[in-house]
Amino acid sequence: DGLPLLLTPIGASLTSLSLSGRRELVGDGLFLGCCPNLLELSLRGNVVEAQLDFREYRKLNAELPCNWHDVVSLSKALTDAGSPLAKCLHRLRIRLEKPRFRRVNHPVEHDLDALLEMLEVNVSLEYLDVIIPTTHRGYITKFALHNKRPICRSLLFPIKSKLAFLSVVERSKSLRSTKERKRVVPASSSALSKLDHLIISNIFALAARPVLRRVICRLEREFGAAQELNDEEADA
Repeated sequence: DGLPLLLTPIGASLTSLSLSGRRELVGDGLFLGCCPNLLELSLRGNVVEAQLDFREYRKLNAELPCNWHDVVSLSKALTDAGSPLAKCLHRLRIRLEKPRFRRVNHPVEHDLDALLEMLEVNVSLEYLDVIIPTTHRGYITKFALHNKRPICRSLLFPIKSKLAFLSVVERSKSLRSTKERKRVVPASSSALSKLDHLIISNIFALAARPVLRRVICRLEREFGAAQELNDEEADA
């Protein structure tokens, strides 16, 4: 694999990277060591497409061993909430509609059942898109049961809401400073004026809405071959 040699001179400047083709391993041993500032990685194979966010990975400082060509193995890896892979992999597409890319003598049902079992316990995957052959259309309703369920990720708290809350806090501090001189400080104003940066950050974190996982299972004819995993249309 000549990828590390290719990335060595330019890797430090990369924050995102997209790769197509077979990938046996994702970790410092392959190319992340060449890209110390990499934040996002997109992998695109014949069966598995994945988007990984390495912000948490950098904190864990761990390898991401995974068989990217075995859907059952990948599903099992994603059931471990504490694994680096489960924390980093945000978006996933599994393409099972083309027999020539599937494992020999391996029923499609095994892959689909493994994905369904993963969805029962995984709380970090934001998006799953499964493309299936017409013969397995019965799985569409099974995957639909997992669509739009909340996961352990939060949406960003709206900036307008943050500014509105901070303006109230700042006004309370100003009123408290003025009224303290008169020895008259309302309890509500006093409480707000005592909020420090840490408390305010926690308030914003608790107020943020959870991400609702998007799960799609569809037939080949409903899928555009050129559609990227991060296309906005995929979330419609």
